[in-house]
Amino acid sequence: LLVALAQRTVFDAIQGLKKVSNSLSTSTCLNHVQQIVNPDIIWQFLKIALQRVKVSMDKGRESIRKADNDHARTIFMSAAELSAALVAFDDHTQGQYWKEVLGVRTELALTLGNATEMAMREKHWQQAFYFGPGAENIPAIEHLDANIIAENERHVEQARIANFAK
Repeated sequence: LLVALAQRTVFDAIQGLKKVSNSLSTSTCLNHVQQIVNPDIIWQFLKIALQRVKVSMDKGRESIRKADNDHARTIFMSAAELSAALVAFDDHTQGQYWKEVLGVRTELALTLGNATEMAMREKHWQQAFYFGPGAENIPAIEHLDANIIAENERHVEQARIANFAK
């Protein structure tokens, strides 16, 4: 919801509303809508969401230790989706909350890289091929380890070769 609202650049407009639009559901309360887009609430949400990504990464690694690659892949994909939503939110708000989401692009690279690796282990080459490129082009401010970048690039190339060798 926040990404859609940010994309439409309506945060300030919502804060200034005096009454709910007739197009909204009658069960919608103006105070609740305004609370959702309150900067303090957004800040808390972003903090919690980034923490959830990190917790999911830990759960995915635990699944790897249990040799459950399919479950790990699903967890990493879910974490990547949340990371991507946070990146989209940051992009649509022109970095207004950059401090709160600092590190999310690194998490996106890690989650996609791990999802790629799990897909490759299970020989899901096409999936691996599509996940991999999303783990590239991370800004320097994120301080993503060059070894991780190189590993992700290797995964993309391996998946490309395997996918087109079918």
